[in-house]
Amino acid sequence: MYQTVNKDTVISGIDCKKLIREVFHSDGSTEMIEPVYIFSENSKVYYFINDKFYILYDYTVSEGDTITMREPYYTGYSNDTTFKVAVDSVKFEIFNGNSLKVIYQHAIFNGSGWRFEDNVIEGIGCLDSFLPYNELLCDGGNCYTPIRCFENSLNGFIQFSTNDCDLLISSVGSNEKADIKIYPNPVYDELFIERETYYSESDILLSDLYGKTVKVFKTKNKQTRVDISGLPPGIYFISISDNKSSITKKIIKL
Repeated sequence: MYQTVNKDTVISGIDCKKLIREVFHSDGSTEMIEPVYIFSENSKVYYFINDKFYILYDYTVSEGDTITMREPYYTGYSNDTTFKVAVDSVKFEIFNGNSLKVIYQHAIFNGSGWRFEDNVIEGIGCLDSFLPYNELLCDGGNCYTPIRCFENSLNGFIQFSTNDCDLLISSVGSNEKADIKIYPNPVYDELFIERETYYSESDILLSDLYGKTVKVFKTKNKQTRVDISGLPPGIYFISISDNKSSITKKIIKL
């Protein structure tokens, strides 16, 4: 899943951030899902669900505390399911020269399937999943994956994984390697796609942050030039697929 913070939104007189969410499925398709509205106050982060604000992160907790959480979406049984998270320890760790509070926590099992675990870093969130997730609904590969990269003006760029930050989907045949380069990124006017290993006909689709297709074409060339000079600045996603592999990456148009 790719998530980005958009413009401020006012709910019940409270200035919130709108978190835009887009799911990238293993078959190459994408799906825009319900946005999340959050706000922070007094070292706590709240999110808006079921017409109310509920606690999402509490950076004031201490070792041994428990936090009561509410499910972030309706699962078909009840829209007010709660579960508890236990705080194992609280430490301060250095990220890009900044000392940030890190909360180590785990969900207390109650049969509901809701989980919210792994490290929670102040100002960033839970590394396992930004929102609580339900393991009973995690099937067929439709699961949340850990945060790979994070960037803001306070902490700069932080990479938590060895995986490419901009690589959203990669599906490669068992005997092939998808040697695909997409550059430059960020890009102003011309984007280049280079394939090093094989040059079978590929379908190329460029879409914007909201899933709208802005360019679609085919190519057999080793190197393909894509003119994006007419597109407004912003975040786009480029998907490249053939009969052997598929890949989707994020690009930034300046």
